[in-house]
Amino acid sequence: MTPVIIGNATLYLGDCREILPTLQKVDAVITDPPWDQARNIPGADDPRGLFRDIAPAMAKATRAVVQLGCDTDPNFTAPLAALMPFHSVLWLKYGCPSYRGRVLVNADVAYAFGKPIKSLPGARVIPSDTISTHRDVEENLRGHGRNRSSKKARETAALLGHPMPRHAAHLRWLIKWWSEQTETICDPFMGSGTSGVAAMQCGRKFIGIEIEPRYFDLACRRIEDAQRQQRMFK
Repeated sequence: MTPVIIGNATLYLGDCREILPTLQKVDAVITDPPWDQARNIPGADDPRGLFRDIAPAMAKATRAVVQLGCDTDPNFTAPLAALMPFHSVLWLKYGCPSYRGRVLVNADVAYAFGKPIKSLPGARVIPSDTISTHRDVEENLRGHGRNRSSKKARETAALLGHPMPRHAAHLRWLIKWWSEQTETICDPFMGSGTSGVAAMQCGRKFIGIEIEPRYFDLACRRIEDAQRQQRMFK
C-alpha cells in the first residue's frame, strides 16, 4: 500500500492488522481503538477481537497509550498488558460532562504501557490527568446525554464527518507526555485524524492508518490544514 505523505505525516489507507506490522520505525502508539460502546465505525462489530489482533504489533513500540471511554471494561487492554509493562491510568476529563444511561460520562480513560519519556527539567513527574476546559471544534458539534439522538445532533455529526470524534486538547496532552520531540507517533485507528492534527501541532512525526476511505480523506485534509497553519506561525 502506497502511503500519502503530507509533510511530517505518513498516512495509510488500509487495515492496520496488515500495515502496522510492516512499519520500520514507531516510537509511540497513541490511539483510540473501537471499543465496547463504539457504533457505526469499522471494527465496532468485534472491537475486542480487533484489538487482540493488533496488540502484538503495538507492543513493538517503546510505549503505547490506549484511550477508552470511562465506562469501558479495563480488561479490554489485556492483550496488550500481556506483552508490555503497564505504567499508569490517565484521566482525560471533560469540561462539560454528559451521560450515557445512568453513567455520568465526565472523562475518557487512557491506559499507558511501556517505557516513559526521559526525565528532564519540567518533566520529572508524569501527570495522571488533564481537562479539556474549552470545547474543541469537534465538541461543539457533538450532542450530550439525551441530545445525542436529537435532530440537531444528527445534523452536526454529519457535518463533522465522523461519529466518534476525540478532544484535540486531550490528544495534545497525551502526545506531550508520552512521546519525545524527535519520535514518531502512530495511530493505527486514525479515524478523522485528530491525533494527526495534534501531532502536527506538537511538532511530532506521525503515521496514521485508517480503513474507511471517507474518514481517511477527511484526515488527510485536516492534517494538511494543520501543517499549513503551523507553517504560518513559524
